[in-house]
Order: sequence, then structure tokens, then C-alpha cells
Amino acid sequence: MTDILLERVALPQGARLRGGLLDSAEPLPEGWQQGIRFRTIGCSPPEVLGVCEVGDPTDMRPSSADFRPAFIRQNAACALMSQVGTTNLALNRSEATVEWGLGRMLATGGGTEVGLNGPNPALLDATYVTEVSDDDVVAAVSCLEQAVADTGYGAAAVLHAPFRAAAFLRTAHLLDPATRLSPAGMPWVISPGYPIDDDGVTITIWATGPVWADVEEGYVLIDPQTGQRPVDFRTNLDAAYVNRLGLAAFDPCLNLAASFVAPACTGDS
Repeated sequence: MTDILLERVALPQGARLRGGLLDSAEPLPEGWQQGIRFRTIGCSPPEVLGVCEVGDPTDMRPSSADFRPAFIRQNAACALMSQVGTTNLALNRSEATVEWGLGRMLATGGGTEVGLNGPNPALLDATYVTEVSDDDVVAAVSCLEQAVADTGYGAAAVLHAPFRAAAFLRTAHLLDPATRLSPAGMPWVISPGYPIDDDGVTITIWATGPVWADVEEGYVLIDPQTGQRPVDFRTNLDAAYVNRLGLAAFDPCLNLAASFVAPACTGDS
């Protein structure tokens, strides 16, 4: 009798959650890999004059802000003799988690972690317009929307929220499930990469100018001398590392925040 080695069938993987930056943002222009520069269009109040009035206008020069791309890296490792396709596994992991990476990039300005902001304008640098001491999310959203009107003077704006806020927004009818718009008509971006406060109960939502985001296809890092992926024979480890250059940016003419407090999430400690 001959033993037969049955191969396991690999299930399709690499699906990412929908509704985040890659689905909601505008595509970046060609050449974004070198970085982009915004010259602010909004946040300049128009003058309302009578028919025969001359007025005394104030010169409003546009401000500028630079955004630099960053690498979003994923990896997979397994024993050499396992015959597990670490390259495909790393690529699947990259596709499944790239939305988190872009969201965290926008929140921290390209920083490596919360609290260590990078060189780009960041959501975490926002100006707070209100900090509601209870779970009155309606008050938080209404104050944020009014601040957008008072600061942006009607220019396009986008609202941002972490996953923790989504249920509160839907329950309070502040996020239309069909259009993903707020009561004032602004689109919501809800990204798994947007953080919540360290206390676990303070939830921040943000308002910015229009958002752009893009990410390159992933590529597997190889040893330039051998043309192969690096393998550590001492530890019998086969590892694959995938890099994807990405950039998430917003018009920093608007960068506002509001917060509310939600009940703590409890579980087994």
C-alpha cells in the first residue's frame, strides 16, 4: 500500500474591510510617490458687498503643506521544510491590512506609532472644538459640523471616525448607511487605523478638507546579491517581507476634532 500525501487547498485570502480611505478618498495625482504639496483653496471667507460698495478686502494668501509617502510593510515566516508559500501569505496579509496602515498614517502624519507623529500634517494635531463629557455623540457631531462651516466657509470637508464610533453614529442617525453622509452632507471615512484615546472610553472624531490616498502594489524584498529572498538556514526560517509605498493626505485648511465619552468595553482580563 502506498501512502499518499494529500495537499491542503488554500482558501482565498487578502480581503480588506470596505468603507475606509481607499474606498472614500480621491486618487492621488501621477507622481505622488515623490510627495505632494497642498496650496489651500478653502478657509478664506468671501466678502458680501452691496451693489455699489467697494469694500476693503484683506489679501488671503494660500498656505501650503507637504505630505511625504511612507512604506507599509508586512511579513510572513515559516519553517523551510513546511512548503508554505510565505510570499503569497505576506502579499495576502499586506492587502488585508493596508487600510489600517493608511489610516494610521493619516492619523499620525506618517509616524511609527501614536504619540510619535511623523513629518506630515496629522489628524492628531487637530484643534478641538468640543469635548463632550458623556456619550452625547449628537452634540459632538453638531459642534464639529458647525466648526467646519465657521472655519471652511462652505469648502468641501470630510469627517473621520474610528471603528469604535461607528455604532454610536449609526444609532444616532448621524451616518446614513446608504450614502455614508453626515446630517450636514459631509462624507464619513471610518478606518480601522484611526486610534481611540488611551483611556479606552474617549472617542475622537475629526473633520478635514478633502482627502486623497493611494498605495502601490506590493513587492517582496530580495537579496540584491543573490536575487532571492533572504533565508536563515541557522534557524530553518523562510521569511518574506512585502513593502508597499503609500500616501494618505488631506487639505489641512481644515483639521478639527471633537470627542465624546463611551461606556468602557469590558471583557476577560
